[in-house]
Amino acid sequence: MPLYHADTLLTRARLFGVLYARSDESTGPVPTGQSATESGSAGGGNESAGGNRPYPWDSSPQDDLREARRLIEKRGYWRRKEELEDAEIAIFGAVLARRAELSGH
Repeated sequence: MPLYHADTLLTRARLFGVLYARSDESTGPVPTGQSATESGSAGGGNESAGGNRPYPWDSSPQDDLREARRLIEKRGYWRRKEELEDAEIAIFGAVLARRAELSGH
């Protein structure tokens, strides 16, 4: 079951994560080992500044990717490695680009 869980986390982060990252005006990626609530994100990091919920789960795409990576590494599920790395680049890159856009840089 952990492999199915890793697949689910990875898939939902990939499908919804970039949309969430582009609409999230208040937060950026949360450093590894720190939850969204510890970093000061309102609502666990799943709500945008407009109050809507573009990521329909109680976690953020970044949290889901971190958990997927943990499961993949723990179980040696390396057939998903490339997909995981692509999702991390897309989602964390989108968050950083959005923050730079908002700050005017």
